[in-house]
Amino acid sequence: SSAKDVVEEFPTHLESRLVCAEALSQLGKVNECVQHARVALSLDAGNARAYACMASAYAKGADDSATLELLREAETLAVGDHGLFHKEMARIYFKQGRYDFAVNEYELAKRSYPGDASVYLETARALRERGEKYHRSATVNFMRSLELDPTQVEPRLELGMLLYRGKEYGEA
Repeated sequence: SSAKDVVEEFPTHLESRLVCAEALSQLGKVNECVQHARVALSLDAGNARAYACMASAYAKGADDSATLELLREAETLAVGDHGLFHKEMARIYFKQGRYDFAVNEYELAKRSYPGDASVYLETARALRERGEKYHRSATVNFMRSLELDPTQVEPRLELGMLLYRGKEYGEA
């Protein structure tokens, strides 16, 4: 609300535009978010935060091609940690059934988040979907996810099912 007030009074205030765009993205208001992000880009053409915000909004609206394009643009402009971009790109590739690309992106995300159990869980799922040839690698990633967060139920169940399908009954 206060950022919106600042935007109305000072339409060229970059930070307020970005705050509004991020809030609207979280609320799922894609068009309004994109409108504020585009104004932010007109004020600062290389603003990685504006690109990432638009990508996040498009991802909620299921426009995967636009999301990937915006994420790549944001990644080239961002300074520092790119792990978030890799996680989001991997999620989209997985959803598209492009599991080899998803695995590659999750591997890049692991560099930024080596202690994040969810990255290992999602890597394992993508490896599992690539086929039997990758089940050993999927098993390793499921196990690493459980080491990092032993309270998780999903990886334990999915690992058991993977081992069972692989006829490793004693391990399942």
